[in-house]
Amino acid sequence: MRRSIVYFILMFLGLSLLLPVSTKAAEPDVWLEEFKEPNLFNPEQTDVYIYTHPEGGYAELPAKTPAGVIALKENDHDQVVVSSAGLEYFMFTGEETVKNLNLSYPINATSVAVKQDSYSVWVATDKEVYKLEYDGSGMIENPFLKVSGKSNILSIAGQPSTDELALLIRDYTGGGLIEYYGSTGESMEKILSFNVSSDWGSPVDIAVIPETMDIVYATDRAVLYFNFEGSGYIQNPLLSVTGLSDIRALSAHEGGFSVLRAGRKEHYLFTGEDMAYVEGISLMLPQETVSIALKPGTYDFAAIEKDGRIRYYNFAGNGYVENPYLSGQAAPLTLGYYTPRKYVSKPIVFTKGRLVFALDTEAEMPEGTNIAYRLISGTETWELIPGEALVLDEPISSAILEIELSTEKTDATPRITRIELRAFDITLKELKMDLFPLHPDLEGIRQPFSIYPELPADFPQEYLASQSALLLPIPVQKGGAVVFDATTIGNVDTLVAVLEVRENAVNYYTHYLVFDRVVENRWFAHFTVPEDVPDGTEYHLHYMELGYSDGTIELPSEGYMHKPFLLAGDYPEMNLLNYFKVRLTR
Repeated sequence: MRRSIVYFILMFLGLSLLLPVSTKAAEPDVWLEEFKEPNLFNPEQTDVYIYTHPEGGYAELPAKTPAGVIALKENDHDQVVVSSAGLEYFMFTGEETVKNLNLSYPINATSVAVKQDSYSVWVATDKEVYKLEYDGSGMIENPFLKVSGKSNILSIAGQPSTDELALLIRDYTGGGLIEYYGSTGESMEKILSFNVSSDWGSPVDIAVIPETMDIVYATDRAVLYFNFEGSGYIQNPLLSVTGLSDIRALSAHEGGFSVLRAGRKEHYLFTGEDMAYVEGISLMLPQETVSIALKPGTYDFAAIEKDGRIRYYNFAGNGYVENPYLSGQAAPLTLGYYTPRKYVSKPIVFTKGRLVFALDTEAEMPEGTNIAYRLISGTETWELIPGEALVLDEPISSAILEIELSTEKTDATPRITRIELRAFDITLKELKMDLFPLHPDLEGIRQPFSIYPELPADFPQEYLASQSALLLPIPVQKGGAVVFDATTIGNVDTLVAVLEVRENAVNYYTHYLVFDRVVENRWFAHFTVPEDVPDGTEYHLHYMELGYSDGTIELPSEGYMHKPFLLAGDYPEMNLLNYFKVRLTR
């Protein structure tokens, strides 16, 4: 199916390839997404992060959060990391800590949790959680113990000896969604879930207390403890800590937890009355530190930096000592954003078959980022460009809007705050063309009311406007001139036309025509066909753009041409027509 792109901001009276539409006579279908509620997109196919708010939200790429990139085993000195190299499993040889290649696995993950009774490991992307198991020679994915169909997973935490784990997901309100899963032996099934309001802050990390279903949840400014009460969760204010800031990672044990705050590990213990900060179990760390993990059963911990450096610290009773033998080097971490990611709408059903689609968006695109818009109906896909219109040959009654966000930067994401898709029907009608020869004096084109000489006797009759339908294309002599005479309505400040010049099926380009205003709402543009243009070159009026002083947009509608309207070459019968005026009317 062929398409024709035209600007949706033109309106002409008496002259145009696109004739004016009456929005009162033919109201468009309008689909509007302002991210006020999560009800217009398909959650199973959408994997951008969407934030909704009653006053308006946004869609952007999900961030690769490093809070859960490292985990420690209890009975060994094993350390597990997810980095740009995938899952990296480190073991202590008795002299140093080295990577075990058989227990490592190439996977693009950003969070990890370990099983304490085996070499099994849980790893998560922003959309899925996998269980990796050692089969005697290497790590393999267990196809049954898998959680998929998610979006915006930030972190995971698992039980030490059972196939149970908790997922932390950033929900549509900017708060946390916590889901707890258990294994049936054949699949992972959700046991329960609950939301935590964004009033507590933005979700960061999660931990589970071993052998219980209690959950510790960290935002950027609070750590909340949730007791499992048989059928649901209740926040325990005595075991929670609020009033913090810049929390970046969490690691917990029964009766206490550590948080990473901008280069500092802070530890909190339950005193019997509340959770209290303990200076002796806290430590200043390098500013590049992005995550920490406590060794179960001890206060020892490991910290990992952006470049993958692992620092291991032994608790010495009243402070910490870095252990170089248990420290190591992983690959650099995968920071930044998951890219590309898509917004996919639910099916948009139109009130009737529609041919014209106009897209208007409000979006931020920092350097190095991109947003692509597509309209999909059946097996057909068309590109949509904000500010332009897509005109189809055949009407469609429903469609899906697909928007792809991408970035080349680790510190920048595009963001969309508003999407409006308007769908119109269009009536294609015969177009006529009036041809009048102009006096060779070019000043004549600036005298719109001057009297043009009569047609020569040998003027080709098939090109006269008296014909019911003008034959197209019209031949134009090389070196000949074409004058465009336009009449506009409204407060138009500028008028520009674009000629698409096709020398052959491969070589084509565009030529811009800037119109001059000669009187109010009357415009002329002059174009001379080059002397060296190849025979048979086609000129298509691709689109015309009107700029209104008040910023309003008039909607087009009736009539457009696919075929060329000018064909350049050597035509002896056109020798007398070096200059002529082209006018298109209904």
